[in-house]
Amino acid sequence: MPKKNVRDPAQTKVVIRRLPPLLTEEEFFEQLKCEVAYDYSYFESSDSSLGLFAFCRVYMDMRNGEEVLKLRNAVDGCVFHDGKGHEYPAVVEFAPCQKVPKFRRRADPKMGTLEKDAEYQAFLQTLQAEPEKLTSPDLTAEQEEARQK
Repeated sequence: MPKKNVRDPAQTKVVIRRLPPLLTEEEFFEQLKCEVAYDYSYFESSDSSLGLFAFCRVYMDMRNGEEVLKLRNAVDGCVFHDGKGHEYPAVVEFAPCQKVPKFRRRADPKMGTLEKDAEYQAFLQTLQAEPEKLTSPDLTAEQEEARQK
């Protein structure tokens, strides 16, 4: 029986390193000079505690090996600019971990059952009922004295 979603055994997940520290994901894709087909991308912003070594990076899972070569030829050594006009040459490498996260949305079994819950129905009835009129302590003390006489 054939497996579902059989992938090409070639490495397809790449990381683009040494991007400007203040670069945003939108700016990166605007400055990207080639159209490549990818299934997954993850933009990691820079960590300012690293000082001079704080760079952004982008992980991309390409659809096949040809797209990896196309991206490498277009982006490796390509200069990216930040908002201050500084230039940063990008480096394209295979990602150390080739796994890609799976995004499965599981249906919540309790979704839509609140209206049927007995405790919730009782709570709604208490909200709709008129609140008890509270009396002042002086008035209740006078009523007690009247009963005792």
